[in-house]
Amino acid sequence: MGILFLGVTVLLLAGCGADNVVKTVVNPNGSGGRTLIIQVSQSDLQSSSVTPQQLATVLQKAMPSGLKMSDDLTSDPATYSFYYNFKNMNDLAKEAAVILGYKPKIQFSQSGSPLAQTYNFDEQSDPTQYFSWATNAVNNAGLFQNQGGNLVNSTTFEADLPGQSANGNQQGVSGSGDYSFSSTKAIPVGLGVKTSIGWLWGANEKISMFVSAKDATGIPKGVMSAFFKKSGVGLKKINQKYTVEYVTTLSAGSPQALDKKLQKLLGNGSSLSYAKAAGSFFSPQYSFQQTLNLTPWLGQLDLIGPSSSDFTLATPGQILNFDGIPVNSATKMDKVSMNGQETVQASATVQETNPLLYALLGLFVLALAGGVFFLTRRNRFAAVKVVLAQAGLVISQTAATAMTKYCAVCGAKNNIGAKFCKACGKELVENEMPCPSCGKGNKPDSNFCYACGSTIERSAN
Repeated sequence: MGILFLGVTVLLLAGCGADNVVKTVVNPNGSGGRTLIIQVSQSDLQSSSVTPQQLATVLQKAMPSGLKMSDDLTSDPATYSFYYNFKNMNDLAKEAAVILGYKPKIQFSQSGSPLAQTYNFDEQSDPTQYFSWATNAVNNAGLFQNQGGNLVNSTTFEADLPGQSANGNQQGVSGSGDYSFSSTKAIPVGLGVKTSIGWLWGANEKISMFVSAKDATGIPKGVMSAFFKKSGVGLKKINQKYTVEYVTTLSAGSPQALDKKLQKLLGNGSSLSYAKAAGSFFSPQYSFQQTLNLTPWLGQLDLIGPSSSDFTLATPGQILNFDGIPVNSATKMDKVSMNGQETVQASATVQETNPLLYALLGLFVLALAGGVFFLTRRNRFAAVKVVLAQAGLVISQTAATAMTKYCAVCGAKNNIGAKFCKACGKELVENEMPCPSCGKGNKPDSNFCYACGSTIERSAN
């Protein structure tokens, strides 16, 4: 808060060099407090044989109803404070009427935008009369009589309003007067501008306003969204732990299209160009030039200079300095302070790589990968065929063996369902034992194969 001083030279406590202050503190909603301050030097108290406690007792008994008292008797000067709080200007005027004997005219008003408020406080009264009760109490108590009333005393009218105050206009040197005070409270705003140039000429502009989370609570709900909507742009509100960010982003298919959108929002004082300046087909250089005058647009919010501001350029290539060396090869971004202004003047040279080169490289990599995959897959199919052929041979042999029944007498092959041998006519035994060597069928009680002489092993069962 800013403090405003208006001085009026008066005689107050008879015979005592007292310096007195009427101090009013006003909050943005019109509530606040008023303090009547009496200061008497220790030398004046000693020369008049008055103790600080003695004067405090006299003043406390005489103070008007509604006041509360505090003191600092050991300081020099000794200080006696009488204060009361008020909810609004009418409440303040009522308590003033108890002290003055009449109701003074007091007004408090505010105007401006959500980001910059102007406060005005005006009172028509005689500040010396706020201490008449103290003057009478001192005289009735017979204090400071040896001073003879020759000391000059002063009364100062102070107003403590929100924000930074300017000097008030005083009418009347002493006595009744119109005491006016004014102040302006601006919410500190951080400003950030980021221009991004993408591949194939896509571009966007991000404009951000940063407000502390505490100050953001003082912005009326819906005011910021209404401002951005009136401007024809979208708003994104990002709540963080300590800050609130208000963001609008303009997107376009090319820097030229983005330039038109910026001019529509900010006026003809803004421009953007991104054109080829030098370099080869596969490694061209572009010249970036941008001017952004945010003042006309943000001026509608009564933004009184951003507390901090930065401009950032993001490109698909490398931003070069005057020596042709990349400024920031890692992030491809160049951050420059706007020096607390609402105007951006930026220029840069950007070294890009033609997207066609990446497209050709991508096609080559795809073709190479496809060839490798094809050859690998072809070999896989050949291997599978061999395995399947081998498996088929085993299966056919096994199936052939499973479908054949040998005659135990002559050894001729017969179908699995035959009951008599087709060669000799003898009955085929159901449980014949096949030879493990030649496969010929043998009688169940045979120990050796009748065809090859191999031993026939039978199970224990």
